[in-house]
Amino acid sequence: MIRLLKTTTLFPILALVPWFESLAQTPAPFEIVSIKPAPPNDPGPILQITAGGTFNGRASVATLIQMAYNIKPFLISGAPKWLGAEEFRILAKPPEGGPAKENPTLDSDVQQRLQALLADRFHLVIHREPKEMPVYALVVAKTGLKLHEVEGRGNFKLKSIKNGVVNDGGAKIGLLVSLLANHFDRPVLDETGLTGYYRFNLSWAPDPPPGMAAAAASDPAGPSLFTALQEQAGLKLEAVRRPVPMLVIDHVERPSEN
Repeated sequence: MIRLLKTTTLFPILALVPWFESLAQTPAPFEIVSIKPAPPNDPGPILQITAGGTFNGRASVATLIQMAYNIKPFLISGAPKWLGAEEFRILAKPPEGGPAKENPTLDSDVQQRLQALLADRFHLVIHREPKEMPVYALVVAKTGLKLHEVEGRGNFKLKSIKNGVVNDGGAKIGLLVSLLANHFDRPVLDETGLTGYYRFNLSWAPDPPPGMAAAAASDPAGPSLFTALQEQAGLKLEAVRRPVPMLVIDHVERPSEN
C-alpha cells in the first residue's frame, strides 16, 4: 500500500503522524495552489509529496479532510454528499527555501498546510463535539505487560506491515494505538496508563477470505490480532462504549477553479 521513491512518497489515505515528535510552530501555508475538477481519466499521481513539500494529488474533499486532520470517515459528520463523490486535482507548493526532507510523508507540516488550504479555498468551518460510540479500549492484560521498556525513544525505526509491526528503539503506547486503529472500523483508545517508551514486535494471522470465519480459515499464518496482543505484548482490546470527539462540518464550499 505504501511505495517509497527517492524524491517522492506515495502514501495511504490515513498516513501515520509521528506524534513522538512535538509539533513545531505552524508552518507557512502553501504559496502556490491550483485546484481543478479532476477529469475521469486523470493521468496524474493519486497522492504525492515531494522532498520540498509540494503536494500533488487527486482527491475528494472528504479525503483531504481525513488527511489534514488524521481522522477516519466514521468520525466525521455533517458532510454533504458531494464531499466524497467529486474529486479535484490539487497542486500546492510551499514557500521556496524550505528544507528538503529525505523521506517526505504526510507529516504535521503538510497536514497543517492542508488545513489552511481547506479553510481558504473550500471555506471549511468545523468544530468538535463528543459522541458516545463503540470503541476498543487498549488495557494491560491480567497476565501482565510483556513489552520491553527502554530509556527514551533512542534510535527509533518503525516497520509496519499488513499483519505485524516492529520497532527498534522505543515509542509511546500511542504509536501502537494509532497502528491498531487502522485495522478497525471503530476508534481505539489508550487506557493502559503506561507512560514509558517500549519496543513492539507483533505479528498475527492475515484476515480470512471474505465470507470465511476466522476459525475456519485453513492453515492460519499465526494468531489473531486480539490473541497476538495478549500473548506477545500482554495487552488486551476490550469492546466498550466511550465518548469520542467527532469532527462536525459546519460549512464547506466547492472551490472556484484556477
